[in-house]
Amino acid sequence: MRDFAYASYADIQAHLSFIPTFTATSKPNATQAHTHLVDASNQLDAALSVANYGTPIPTTATHALELLRSWAGVGAGAKVAAAMPLGKDSKHAEALGKEWEVILGQIRKGQVGLPDVAQLADTSLVRAGGNPSPTFTRDAIER
Repeated sequence: MRDFAYASYADIQAHLSFIPTFTATSKPNATQAHTHLVDASNQLDAALSVANYGTPIPTTATHALELLRSWAGVGAGAKVAAAMPLGKDSKHAEALGKEWEVILGQIRKGQVGLPDVAQLADTSLVRAGGNPSPTFTRDAIER
């Protein structure tokens, strides 16, 4: 788990332009907005792990980090909109929430990737002894 984010307050404000700034008294306040940024980044890391990426993404992967900044802005924006006075009734929370779920789903399924980051080798089919797992087919089971 991290305590830093792939995105910033400005990335949230890009989706929620009616929020002029996050302060100690805004709703949500600056601390809460930062927590949403970190949470969205952690969720991205979890989805990337499912897709066999090592996390966190290195700072040298500039193209990947731009995508992650954009995606984390959507996720944090959805969380901030849900935390606002209108809460989950907000049209912004609903729209960004749907977009966020699509992004996470596409990452997990390998439908989108990171352009300058190599995926880790998939070892899910390798046993401890180094032999591939056997493949069972319907024909093999019926015999």
